[in-house]
Amino acid sequence: LANFKPRNSDVLITTAPKAGTTWMQQILYQLKSGGDANFSNIFQAVPWLEFPSKYVTSQQKLKEYEAMSGPRLFKTHCTYLQTPGTCPPTAETNTARIVLTSRDPRDCCVSFYHHMMSMTVNAREYYGMQVPASFDVYFEEWMEFASWYNNVESWWPHINDKNVLWLRYEDMVDDLRNNIQRLLSFLQWKLTPGQLRCVIDHCSFTWMK
Repeated sequence: LANFKPRNSDVLITTAPKAGTTWMQQILYQLKSGGDANFSNIFQAVPWLEFPSKYVTSQQKLKEYEAMSGPRLFKTHCTYLQTPGTCPPTAETNTARIVLTSRDPRDCCVSFYHHMMSMTVNAREYYGMQVPASFDVYFEEWMEFASWYNNVESWWPHINDKNVLWLRYEDMVDDLRNNIQRLLSFLQWKLTPGQLRCVIDHCSFTWMK
């Protein structure tokens, strides 16, 4: 994060875990590509900016990021102060565009619990995670970690910043088309009517599953 160089054309998805992050990765990639269905993995198309790897150094990752064609799309769970490209532009900095989705914290909590419980043994070992003794134990740990609260608290003062678009997960579920139109207007991207229909189809839960 300290050495990442944001561009004005970058779009960063900044969410608390389980607040519609993967869905927004899919939406933004579909908008960028005009409805591409031939990608192998959404996490390759829209990388997790700060995610560490045992097999790739941070220098190698930064080179990969520099080689990406614009507009580059990234996901992050960083707070406002941690997110590159949030400060006002100067001669030495660039301001990325931020798309933030928030979701009812109760749903985020339960969703992450199911996410943990469905992980394979190898995945848990890789990430250093253990099966919680009970949901109550997990809940107390989730509250103590406070990722949802830290995320929303840090971004709330910037809800009206020109480079920030804040969307609610529940609103997207109710009216995906309208919120995609809001994204297009915010990003100043253009799609044909045919491309828009394709994007909406590829961003449905049915298609994604």
